[in-house]
Amino acid sequence: MGSRTVLRRSALITALLVGLVLVEGVHMALRHLDKRHDFSQDQLFTVSDGTRAILAKLEDRLQIKAFVTQEVRSGEMSLLKARVEAQIKDFQRLAGGRMGLVVQDPSILSAAAEEAHSFGIEPLPVVTTRGGEQNRQLVYLGAVLRYRSRTEVIPLINPWSFEADFAGAVQRLLRDQRLRVGWLGEPVDQDSLPWQFGTFRLLRARLEARMEVVDLSVPALEAGARLPDNLDVLLVLRPSDWHPRAVFALDQFIAGGGHALICMDLVRSSPFGDAAHVAQGKALEPSGLEALLQSWGTPLVPGHVWDSQWPGDRGWVVMDRDANGQATERGRLEPIRDPACPALHAEGFERTFPPTARLDSVQFFWTHAFGQGTVPNGLHRFDVLRSSPGSYVVDPVLKSVGDLEMIEGQTRSLLASGSGQAMVLATVLSGSFPSAFTKGAPTPFDATLGDRHAKVGITDEPVRAHGEPSQVVLVGDCDWLRDPPPRDLGPVMPSASAANLTLLDNLVDWLSQEEDLIAVRSKEPRERPLHNFLEAERNSEGLLATDLPRTQEEMRDRLARQDQAEARARRARWSVMAWPLLGCLALVFLIAGLWNWKERTRP
Repeated sequence: MGSRTVLRRSALITALLVGLVLVEGVHMALRHLDKRHDFSQDQLFTVSDGTRAILAKLEDRLQIKAFVTQEVRSGEMSLLKARVEAQIKDFQRLAGGRMGLVVQDPSILSAAAEEAHSFGIEPLPVVTTRGGEQNRQLVYLGAVLRYRSRTEVIPLINPWSFEADFAGAVQRLLRDQRLRVGWLGEPVDQDSLPWQFGTFRLLRARLEARMEVVDLSVPALEAGARLPDNLDVLLVLRPSDWHPRAVFALDQFIAGGGHALICMDLVRSSPFGDAAHVAQGKALEPSGLEALLQSWGTPLVPGHVWDSQWPGDRGWVVMDRDANGQATERGRLEPIRDPACPALHAEGFERTFPPTARLDSVQFFWTHAFGQGTVPNGLHRFDVLRSSPGSYVVDPVLKSVGDLEMIEGQTRSLLASGSGQAMVLATVLSGSFPSAFTKGAPTPFDATLGDRHAKVGITDEPVRAHGEPSQVVLVGDCDWLRDPPPRDLGPVMPSASAANLTLLDNLVDWLSQEEDLIAVRSKEPRERPLHNFLEAERNSEGLLATDLPRTQEEMRDRLARQDQAEARARRARWSVMAWPLLGCLALVFLIAGLWNWKERTRP
């Protein structure tokens, strides 16, 4: 046998042995090693410290029953299912043997389908297209968690928010009883046509999925009732014309150590941009909390915030007109950039405050600002949401408009005044609260007497002050939590968007001292829109303004600037693509040069 044949056989055997070693090494690493690196910018594939801390609190066995369709025809759905399965395995590993898993497929087991239905887990219709043919499949992806004698259900697993949903469910299972949230102020539905002025059904359902919601009555407080001390968080929605006795009940709850989220708003608006008081022929009513806010050093600024730098998006319904110029019954929705609907940017969020640390966007509607007052001893004020430096206070908006010229004219007039500044849209008060009722408790309101604005007397009741440390979050708007209008109306006004509801969840969790969930919830993927070079260049040339050219000379000038903007945009795009390519080529030439130099200098 020739030496060449021996060498070939030896090389083949060596390659096979190396391949076997690599395969077995990878297999052993997967089974025994836990060394992975998450290259995603938001660390989306790494279990957060908050989830680790929650799982570390398990004392007994956590049992999970997952209802999952095993054979999924949709490729996208298969990837999402695989991500969920990988997350569950990570949770099992971190639970250290205190977590069991049972998986059932309701699509092939009728008993599993009945059990899933009993827990409110329903299949999701998924449509796939193959060869021009559409196939519809019902896919189950839900889970039931049991711990001791308690049960939590995740009816439909969203892979990108599953960790937050899972950690929240485990956190609730670990508690002996659910958090209690008091609902005070505006009811869920306000009138016979609930959608007309916005409802809070989405907000209510979101809270009830996690907590026990306790309905509280403002008239009962005005008649002398007290707020229960066993509330974990008190949610106050748009207080309006409260009698001093109701304000006293709120004052005593907070002075005794209660935590509250108070959303101030003097105007209740409709999806069409009309204010409720205008539709009802009424003037603006005070909240009744003016003296209380002043005593805390956080007075509500009269008027609304007009943010010229961070205007938000909303729609405006424009009715079609016939040949005679008369409005018809048909219309269309036109997009508007409205400074009266501030859309906060990242710079407006306080990054040292956990609920706002990782938020990028929240939009308000006709929001109020909080001024600077004298904060009493024992309290600390911390401003957490701010508008842009180009913000102004305008008279209360009585009716929203869709006239772009009016909006731009108002903005130009305000800019010319030079009085723009960042406004505080949300602030936090922490510490031991004094009572604003130093002269004594006001007498209850007697509804049979009728005049709620009559002079109020003083009772000899004890007034509580400087109790346990408390926290109060004040937000200058309430519309950010309202339900979106019907789909056929479109986005005519800001409402409870996903980002707004995330902020709400974070604030409630912070007030109820559930900060582990805030860190988990912030891991959801954030939008990173592509840079539009042409739009940026057109904006620098002033071509995005709404003013149209009035003469041929202005038209020629506009076209010339358009050509210049397009040329600069092309150069910018090529520059962005060329520099990485040139850098790679330079690196290749450098390595080649070093290798060539090494070969030449080898003895």
